[in-house]
Amino acid sequence: MATQWHLNLRFLPGVERAARYRFTLDYRFDPKVTIGLEANGLDQLLPRLTWFVTPATQSMPSVVAGITGDRLSTPTGQAMFVTFSKSINDVVTPFVGLKYGLDQQAVAFPFGANFSLGQSTFQALYDGNGTHLILTQSAKGINYSFMLARMRFPGIGISYGF
Repeated sequence: MATQWHLNLRFLPGVERAARYRFTLDYRFDPKVTIGLEANGLDQLLPRLTWFVTPATQSMPSVVAGITGDRLSTPTGQAMFVTFSKSINDVVTPFVGLKYGLDQQAVAFPFGANFSLGQSTFQALYDGNGTHLILTQSAKGINYSFMLARMRFPGIGISYGF
């Protein structure tokens, strides 16, 4: 089983206050399910849930479902999501999803791709509201991310599993 706890911190100067700071702490109590808390804008605490429904097979994509409140694409409240992904080869993994914002009562169709580059990963995604680029480098169990949110706001993130 992967690490039981996962901590993630993100800072995006220049964006509105609700999206500027993000802190998540998740606990994996089952190989397929994590629960956690998410703080956005330093004044809001929301529950999180991620269910890894099924891994990808030779002929079928992986399926992940859950609830989150990431302020880059969900200005208030939370969103329910389902995401499908399937590796094309050892480098490229495209994904597509469906997201429903509970407060806005709006549907979005996120999509993008992950590109494996040795110890680094590059992700390009459209979340239903904006396009983001994220470069993540792994070193000694810590992931360092450099992002360009909404294609104009540089930011940083750090995550650690324990």
